[in-house]
Amino acid sequence: MTVAPRNSMWQLRAGSPGILRKHVCVNGTYSVLGEVRLPSALVTGEWLDLAVTMTGSTFTTSVNGTVVDTTTDTRHASGNIGLRNGLTESQVYDRVTFTAADGTVLLEDDFATDKGTFSTGTVSGGTLTFPTGTSSLSSYGADDTWALLRHEYDTAAGKEVAAAVLYVAATSPDPARQYAAKVWSNGTVVGHASVRSGTGTAYQAFDVTSTLRTDDGPNALAALCWTTSQQKFLAQPEITYTDGGRTTVASGDHWKARRQAGLLPSKGSAGSSYFTVPQEYWDLRQEPVGWTRPGFDDSDWHTPVVRTAISGLVPAPIESPRLHDVAPASVTKAADGRWLVDLGREIVGGLSLEVSGSAGDTVEVRLGEELQLRRPVPRR
Repeated sequence: MTVAPRNSMWQLRAGSPGILRKHVCVNGTYSVLGEVRLPSALVTGEWLDLAVTMTGSTFTTSVNGTVVDTTTDTRHASGNIGLRNGLTESQVYDRVTFTAADGTVLLEDDFATDKGTFSTGTVSGGTLTFPTGTSSLSSYGADDTWALLRHEYDTAAGKEVAAAVLYVAATSPDPARQYAAKVWSNGTVVGHASVRSGTGTAYQAFDVTSTLRTDDGPNALAALCWTTSQQKFLAQPEITYTDGGRTTVASGDHWKARRQAGLLPSKGSAGSSYFTVPQEYWDLRQEPVGWTRPGFDDSDWHTPVVRTAISGLVPAPIESPRLHDVAPASVTKAADGRWLVDLGREIVGGLSLEVSGSAGDTVEVRLGEELQLRRPVPRR
């Protein structure tokens, strides 16, 4: 099914005076809401500040801090923001900010680096150059498919830990047909959750005893989550001490959360008609270094939304997935700057690399199921 475009479009035209032309698009058809002559000239090549405030159905437009128009239109009450150019239009942007009615900044980009806020255009020198004949919605909507979650907790002071088991469930694994969360304990990857199960939502159990601190310092749980459905995460460590005592750590609004914020910008799909999954394009310049470990400063992270409990929890029908190192059977130089790593068999996993380079350098990894020495590995 294809959904016809529906949007409101505000267009500025250079000239003396400048012109503001307002449009509304319903079911793919644009109509002009009105045209306003601005109180001053708009000169090509000069910076200006444009602000559009939407209060209910009222749009208030300001140019360089001066209100130039107020328009009422009830057809579109919510949505995303985007940029659009016709065949003779182009602009350069220094900053884009998208703010909620309560003042919460939903999206902000000063283009110091390419966060992938817009899929079209070139980020360089602290600006975004948006070319002719293109359009792009911002990453605001897609940004909420990723979440970074973390929480620090203490074990009972002076007590020796006998065992610690971490129970984790995350929903929903169905759109991607794979796990929805990757989980760390004190910076160590302990596993993934949840796997798809025939009935209910499977919870995984991981032995995290060896990852806990022995100096009575705080411990950290962290998870990187992706899914387009339900978006629920549950983690519960059960810690047993040698004296028989027990500590249970629950998940809730005492955790901290943030969006991917440029760490995993939208770069297209690696899925098919059978499943939905994004290409994992990592910009490690945007990673909050140390976020999976104790002591990380998460004071500017958000309080997560507390949702209804995950219903129908059942034990995972298989052993919890764990990471194992597998050495490649061969590594062959296919061309300059391109290497073919053959594991010798089919596995479920990824590639661990140590690389050196400069900020902004790109390493592309393609995972495939077929050996094709003379051609690049197809994305699978």
